[in-house]
Amino acid sequence: MHSWRVLILPFPGKLKLYNQYDFSEPWDSQDNLKLLRWRPQAFGLHGGDNKGTHTNYLAVLGPRTMWPFEETVTFDLVTDGPSGTIHFVENVGSNIQWTEPRDLNLDTMPMTLVNDPADGISSWFQPPGAVTADGTMISLDVNIPARELREMLLINDGQGAAVSVRTLQDGRSRPMKSGRD
Repeated sequence: MHSWRVLILPFPGKLKLYNQYDFSEPWDSQDNLKLLRWRPQAFGLHGGDNKGTHTNYLAVLGPRTMWPFEETVTFDLVTDGPSGTIHFVENVGSNIQWTEPRDLNLDTMPMTLVNDPADGISSWFQPPGAVTADGTMISLDVNIPARELREMLLINDGQGAAVSVRTLQDGRSRPMKSGRD
């Protein structure tokens, strides 16, 4: 199994890196691990270590999410609307290598943004951010109710966009949390 972050490398202009990755070997083979040091900046949170090997952008896996394990989601299945459905989230502390085929799991992740859970949505910025299925960067209210956050992670729960979010023109425009600046 290979990470979606490796699979999309040609799209942010990283075709050369994509071609160096050996899909016939596991993600953590000796040859593939050599590519960790070439993590694209896009997979690291602004203000972080640009030379790091971990990613700060994760998908949330689970039934009825944009990432339902072995199935494919098309936009016609996103009946809550792409602008109200979370596609990717920020995360600090999970220590997931950018080439590693591991992300968050809807059934085990905490549905809170308080105290930056390492196995959930977290950020160096206040408030934490996410990207919706239509590509819009949003910020999430730290006190968003668990039910509302879960609904935003589902593609077809009938709830649509939450009121505890706002659109961000530039995710870097949020203040850094104390201790990160």
